[in-house]
Amino acid sequence: DTAQMQFNAGDKSDLELNIAWPKLVISPFSAWKASWDWIMVLLVFYTSTTLPWNLAFEAEERSFSDCYSSGAGDDEDSNKSCYPGYFVRLDAIVDIVFIVDFFLCFRCAYIVHPAVVTDPKKIAIHYLTGFFLLDFLAVFPFDLVVSAGGGDNGDTITALKLSKLPRLMRLGKLMRK
Repeated sequence: DTAQMQFNAGDKSDLELNIAWPKLVISPFSAWKASWDWIMVLLVFYTSTTLPWNLAFEAEERSFSDCYSSGAGDDEDSNKSCYPGYFVRLDAIVDIVFIVDFFLCFRCAYIVHPAVVTDPKKIAIHYLTGFFLLDFLAVFPFDLVVSAGGGDNGDTITALKLSKLPRLMRLGKLMRK
């Protein structure tokens, strides 16, 4: 039965080599999965450092040279923080990676000692009853929905920035692995 496979604690390499994994199911023992989890940890740390900055300051996107030229704070918007455009692009890439991870979670086998669950239906149910809501809140593009609706006042912008807080809770999820 491919839904659950028995293994002993020391048999991870044997399990990886001797079992035919269902298509598109990601092994919790694979080097690729371990690397992906480390990337996600780094992106959570990135979010944990940029989120307070974005919450504390009303940032305005400008070019790098405009942000760091000698007269950058001499205009009427000098009370706004400068947010170089490359950070906007980096934040968009981080958002995309979190969305990809959201969908990958539906395909990651999990361990219920002493078995590895590889049945895609069981994996989906496990995810839907576990971290799905938290992950959904972390990746839903609230900012795009609100900006499409025309609600760009100060309180709305702060609320949108706070919508990234669930990403920080993912660190606990990643550290459990």
